[in-house]
Amino acid sequence: MTIEDMFGDLKKIDILAEKSEANEVLMVLVCNGFIDGSPQTQKALLDKMEGYLNHTQSEVFQAEYADWSVILRVTFDEEPDQLILALLNK
Repeated sequence: MTIEDMFGDLKKIDILAEKSEANEVLMVLVCNGFIDGSPQTQKALLDKMEGYLNHTQSEVFQAEYADWSVILRVTFDEEPDQLILALLNK
């Protein structure tokens, strides 16, 4: 399985939804298949998460959601390698 199969385009946000009554933005990173604990996979996951976090600091995002809470949820359709869970816990 390739990195793109596991995480999609590393430069794109998978899902972004807003809950205006609570001033919350939900960003969902979707992981497909088994996410192994290899250094390449760990780096790709961190790169994708960094893209999400950088987006929250962008002028476009700040103009619309400056005072909103941001929730970043990482979803898996299979239990990932324990190294991935340990990485996310950090």
